[in-house]
Amino acid sequence: DWELNLEGSDFPGSVPGKTQELNDDTHPHLRLAETMVSVPRIEPGDQVYWHCDIVHAVEGEHKGKDDSSVLYIPAVPLSVKNAVYLRDQRINFVHGLPAPDFPGGEGESKFSGRATPHDITTRQGRQAMGFEPFVATGSGNAVLVEEANRLLFG
Repeated sequence: DWELNLEGSDFPGSVPGKTQELNDDTHPHLRLAETMVSVPRIEPGDQVYWHCDIVHAVEGEHKGKDDSSVLYIPAVPLSVKNAVYLRDQRINFVHGLPAPDFPGGEGESKFSGRATPHDITTRQGRQAMGFEPFVATGSGNAVLVEEANRLLFG
């Protein structure tokens, strides 16, 4: 039995850098058997989108004949905490490692032809990956942008 702490970012049973396992034993109040909804049949080329903060799951074992992929595409507001994460993620990206909040492993570090910072050619893309400073859009966010850039670039 635990209570949700709405004052912080901790979530019961979560450990940064590890997957979150939700099941009837650890989170009976979520009533997963009643509240999880399956995606209709997926055909090659189909796409399914969900918000990463929503309870979701993928197959525990891929039994198909062809590749099966899940891409994590984060979109977050600029904050000091997110700038710290972005700094660490940038380091991992350069080395081909999984994101800091994913389980470890060698990721794509030994892949030939994997993406590099040189493949990110737009200003927005380079900012999103922490390779180019953010630009303040007015006095309302100037202090935050300055702090984020300091964390990212020294």
